[in-house]
Amino acid sequence: EFPCYNCLKQEEGVWDHAQERYIGGEYGGVVLKTSTAAAEHLLTVMYPRVQVQLRRSVARRFDMECELYQWSQGSKLACGPLEAIIEHHDDQIEVIVRGPKDAKKACFFFLEEILGMIDQVLLEMSPGLPMDKYIVSSIDIKAQKSAMQWSPRDTMAALHSGGWEQVMANTAQPDRRETLTDLLCFGSSEVQSMLVKGPDLHVSSMSTVTRQSLCQLLDAPHPMGNDWCMLAVQMGLIDKVPKLDVGAGSYSQTARLLDEWANDTASTIGELVTALRSLGREDA
Repeated sequence: EFPCYNCLKQEEGVWDHAQERYIGGEYGGVVLKTSTAAAEHLLTVMYPRVQVQLRRSVARRFDMECELYQWSQGSKLACGPLEAIIEHHDDQIEVIVRGPKDAKKACFFFLEEILGMIDQVLLEMSPGLPMDKYIVSSIDIKAQKSAMQWSPRDTMAALHSGGWEQVMANTAQPDRRETLTDLLCFGSSEVQSMLVKGPDLHVSSMSTVTRQSLCQLLDAPHPMGNDWCMLAVQMGLIDKVPKLDVGAGSYSQTARLLDEWANDTASTIGELVTALRSLGREDA
């Protein structure tokens, strides 16, 4: 199979919403987006590699019956009662998963496995490409409507302020209430108990791409002085500023600051977000 030469169109009925086993079932999904100008061309080149990874995954499975149907810029993966559609559209990759009722935990790990394969391809082919994961409304997917999406910024802010039971606003359908447990864990309290909220993670868990973007923003002089130096003050590291400023221009002061702050086990991503907000750096 050579995905780059696959010019097939998606057949009708590939994702049949009328299948009895999925009526009242579990749905969820993620859309991977990037704002990089060349992203559309990069993802067009990368997506056939994702399809190769999916094929390899199916070939390695011996524990359950799996089927993979692929067309140009799209794939359907079925493993037992679970199904997923993975499609490339311009500057984004959409992953939608579904399963029978009460298959919440299985759907969560199925989605995570697919996202892990996509992450591996992105890491191998373009490790510096910033890719954001938008969570998709499961209610909208079930209703076959244009699905509401929430950015990583929205999700992190909601986790930071309200925790797992924070209800996410749906501007298109204000009467529909979905919590972060519903969106991130398919509504499973068991899955939720296994996870650590993003704001509670240690700052060293921050991805390299996110760290580089933050350093780029805070290293540059700010009109109000709200740069890495003021962040150091917010973190209680004012006495370290002279040390951190040595060799300015050859190394990121923000990176040094984060390294110094990471020595404290209580330094979490949530605390960093709070410090940045107190500086008025919502852009970070």
